[in-house]
Amino acid sequence: MKGLSEKIVIGGFVLALLMLGGISVESYRSVQKLFESRRSIEHTYQVLETLTNILKGMEKAETGRRRYTFLHDEQQLEILRSGTQETIREIVALRRLTGDNPLQQNQLDELTPLITKKLALLQKFVDLKRQKKLDQATQNALITETLRLQQQIQTKLQVMDNTERLLLQQRKALTDAHIQQTLLLGGMGYLLSFGLLIGIFWLLQRQIFIRKQAEVALKRHSQEVYDLYNQAPCGYHSIDAAGVFIRINDTELNWLGYSRDEIIQKKKFTDFITPKSRLVFQESFPKFKACGRISDVEFELICKDGTVFPVSLSATAITDAAGNFVMSRSTLFDIRDRKHTENQRIQAEEALQRANEQLESRVQQRTAELAQVNALLQTELAERKQTEKALAENEKQLRTITDALPVLISYIDAEQRYQFNNRTYEEWFGHSRSEIKGQHLWQVLGEPAYQKIKPYIQAVMTGQKITYESLVPYQNNGLRWINAAYIPDFGEQGEVKGYFAMVTDITERKQAEAMLRESEQRLSLAVEGAEMATWDVDLQTGKALWSARHFQLLGYEHVPSGEATLEMWRSRVHPDDLERVTRVAERAIQERSIYHSEHRIFRADNGQIVWLGAFGQVLYDDAGKAIRFIGIILDITDRKRAEQVLQQAKEELEIKVQERTAELNSLNQDLARSNQELEQFAYVASHDLQEPLRAVTGYTQLLIQDYQDRLDDSAQEYANYIVDAAKRMQQLIQDLLAYSRVGTRSLTFFPTDCNAVMHQVLQNLQVAIAESNATILCDSLPTVHADRNQLIQLFQNLIGNAIKFHRPKTSPEIHISAELAASKWLFRVQDNGIGIKARYLDRIFEIFKRLHSRMEFSGTGIGLAICKKIVERHSGTIWVESEPGIGTTFYFTIPIFHDPPNV
Repeated sequence: MKGLSEKIVIGGFVLALLMLGGISVESYRSVQKLFESRRSIEHTYQVLETLTNILKGMEKAETGRRRYTFLHDEQQLEILRSGTQETIREIVALRRLTGDNPLQQNQLDELTPLITKKLALLQKFVDLKRQKKLDQATQNALITETLRLQQQIQTKLQVMDNTERLLLQQRKALTDAHIQQTLLLGGMGYLLSFGLLIGIFWLLQRQIFIRKQAEVALKRHSQEVYDLYNQAPCGYHSIDAAGVFIRINDTELNWLGYSRDEIIQKKKFTDFITPKSRLVFQESFPKFKACGRISDVEFELICKDGTVFPVSLSATAITDAAGNFVMSRSTLFDIRDRKHTENQRIQAEEALQRANEQLESRVQQRTAELAQVNALLQTELAERKQTEKALAENEKQLRTITDALPVLISYIDAEQRYQFNNRTYEEWFGHSRSEIKGQHLWQVLGEPAYQKIKPYIQAVMTGQKITYESLVPYQNNGLRWINAAYIPDFGEQGEVKGYFAMVTDITERKQAEAMLRESEQRLSLAVEGAEMATWDVDLQTGKALWSARHFQLLGYEHVPSGEATLEMWRSRVHPDDLERVTRVAERAIQERSIYHSEHRIFRADNGQIVWLGAFGQVLYDDAGKAIRFIGIILDITDRKRAEQVLQQAKEELEIKVQERTAELNSLNQDLARSNQELEQFAYVASHDLQEPLRAVTGYTQLLIQDYQDRLDDSAQEYANYIVDAAKRMQQLIQDLLAYSRVGTRSLTFFPTDCNAVMHQVLQNLQVAIAESNATILCDSLPTVHADRNQLIQLFQNLIGNAIKFHRPKTSPEIHISAELAASKWLFRVQDNGIGIKARYLDRIFEIFKRLHSRMEFSGTGIGLAICKKIVERHSGTIWVESEPGIGTTFYFTIPIFHDPPNV
């Protein structure tokens, strides 16, 4: 019942999706038809407008001729020439617009000579008038001829106008029909789809209830492992060969401040470490994959809130049976107490300062580049009067340069409308260049942003060069800090025609500055709240200044002035650690590096041993001589004890993980052996079953031959049924054997010419091709890395199906082609057969799935299952598209280069 419910749910959703998809396709086609109808209507209106313009142009020419006749004013001839040019121009436009209408083209062929003749008469009228040869008789004759031509022209134009108006009515009626069809189809389809979804909703709810019960049981069994992994006081994670997280426990997630969904299969370990730690990772990760283990490697994690988190990482590599790296099992320990907080702040300040200097340098450099680009633009504008070709080339270079810069570059005219913008503008605001051009500033930036920068715009329009930094509320990008430079563009009379705007996003720099200020505040609070002790030693005199906490940690009575000596500290250091600590301090002075040590001391008051972590920095005078040694210390006794406990827990956990891994490997080996035995069983059973079937067929045929006279019609009919059934059973076993061989036989991959394969296939099918009068069209096919025998079987099954399932009274037409798509060859086998209904497209590749009775078409339903298995063994995919009554197209892919499957 559960399987049936799942099939009903899946089938219902698939049917609903197919219906919605079909509706979407039909709706899209209907919308396309509507757009085509609208374009046709607009085209008709353009033709009507052009016809009107031709008449207006002729009237204008006639008006110019008439005025010249009565006024004798040469300026009226300009009206005549203008009307003549407009008429000729509109005739050319009309010929182009009616190029798809032979009837209108014929009318235009008759109209054009009439218009040309009339315009020639008007010009002749003017010429005779100028030469003073226009007597009354000639004038009357010309006017009569002109009126006659005008009447014919108007008649022709009216005929063309009526034709276009009839087309307009037809196209409007067709558009209304498309709209009604779209509304009806969409409404009915969506109602059916939503009804089907509601119908299967209760089945889905039942499946959810059953699966929740199973999940409760599963959670109960996995709770022990969950607590052990996720509640550990240290971080655990696993990454694959590419460094991507595939597991992580709650402790490490809490450190980083991210959810599991934000990290698993999305983030790499390098995404959460500092650049310095990335170098360590890039050096140690390949070695780790090779040797299988690393210990106590320090990294600096970057948390979600931007804080740096120091950890010590130890890991073990997990490999497969072949020794290939699968993933890591990594343990991370919090070593923040071992790190010098003051050193972190100084390093952060230095890194931020360097980043700020680099950013400023890039801003200055790009500002200079923009100035050069502006000079180049001015030069190009001056050269525009000399040659259009040079202008086009320079504009192309300018566009390339400005599009390559990560700066917003634009030119705004005096009306505050965009006349130029680079590609960065399009990426920022999500509009194309054509959409931005001509828009007002507030339309692109948004009203709040426009009001923010309006005073600077008003200033630059007075002729001032403006630079500023401001926090601007853009409508699409939110609040952004920008550094802007406005350069006025002056006209020939000294007026401001517009201005060039260059805007740089400095939000990240501003955020970094704010983070630095917050970091300094947090550091100050941390030193006070973390019970750290500070010290300052004069290296020339040996005198020191200690904080109250320093006296307390070493077990001395606090001196209000904080005065102490270097010897007071040395006397408390454990003898086993004194030489090492002294050597570390001397190296820090000589190498000018950060001082860091962990050592034991004997408290002066009770002799108790305490672990201390010390961090320091040496200060030098102008001559390079060490003069002061400052730093902090903190009690790390509890952490040292915890490290011992965690190490023991880690060892115990690693033992349990190895035991579970061994169990999984054993299960995988049993599963592989079981699959191999099943394939061998199918192969042997297919062979052994054929022998008794041959005996049944043979003896039944002998029975019919030897006892034909003794058997009545019913007995002979039953015997024929037995023979037919045995033959079908034998064919089924042979097909089953072929299917089994596809999966069990070893493949031989060589470069295989598909043209030679097709030649062999056509020879194998020549009888079927001749009987069906089939036409096979094969394009030039590529050479692929494949098993030749299985490739022949693949093409033979597909082409044989195309021949078998052809429409009655229609000869099969089959087209085989291939094209390169990405890193794969895409093959097509297209036919004009009976087609396949959409609801069966997902079933045809399943074994024994038949869509027709044996009376209609012979076969066992295994051929396409064999095709699917062959394609998958070649690391490809196969699918089908079909339209009932039209034909079917099978598609399959084969990679250009790939390793043979593990057979």
